[in-house]
Amino acid sequence: ARLPLIARTGRTRLAFEIAAGAHHWQTSWHKMTRATLSLGRAFQAGPGYDGWLNIDAAYERRYGFSRPAYKLDLTAGLSSGPLLRPLLQIETTHVPGQGRYWSVTPAVLIGGARGGKGGGNAAWLIGVERKSAPQDSYGLKLALWRNF
Repeated sequence: ARLPLIARTGRTRLAFEIAAGAHHWQTSWHKMTRATLSLGRAFQAGPGYDGWLNIDAAYERRYGFSRPAYKLDLTAGLSSGPLLRPLLQIETTHVPGQGRYWSVTPAVLIGGARGGKGGGNAAWLIGVERKSAPQDSYGLKLALWRNF
């Protein structure tokens, strides 16, 4: 559940989010909870191109593990304009006693642009992810983003 903390009148958004679900480690499934504070800001990236910058700070509790995870994530990209819009995600995680981990994902959003081509309520995200944890790896990231 996401709760806006300031009115949606300007370019800045602040929200608190609480979530519950499940995670798996090797062959076991456990419950998981997360609380996130999210700050976002729209900006003008050029004539006909609007962008956004978002920072999320989260506390995540994965049951089955003795320590929580603290996360700080950044997302920047275009929210209007062409059918293909660039996006960059940087995600960091700190688990006390286990170190810090990160991932970087350059990506494109396809469709769903506000005020642009392929408008609608959703956009596909396709990117290449570089991860440092638990070992260095590369992967393909595919996601469906919904406008709300």
